[in-house]
Amino acid sequence: MTPMKTTLEGVAARIRAATATLAETSGGALLAVRAERLDGMAQMLAGLGRPFTVIALAELRDEIRALATRLLASADASPP
Repeated sequence: MTPMKTTLEGVAARIRAATATLAETSGGALLAVRAERLDGMAQMLAGLGRPFTVIALAELRDEIRALATRLLASADASPP
């Protein structure tokens, strides 16, 4: 589960209903997702463009860190 700092409508428009369960909380939207690949889940969460917190799965946190490292390397790379 991942709490997101957004409204339920703000995240529901960007996530397929068959993929996730959304619930409104006092702090935003709570997203529960089943994913076959954690690297894809990390990319999907980053692509939402909203702050989020991973409640469970240290492995998902690791994938988010790996994605961040790749993005930073790309941002710092010099053009050929």
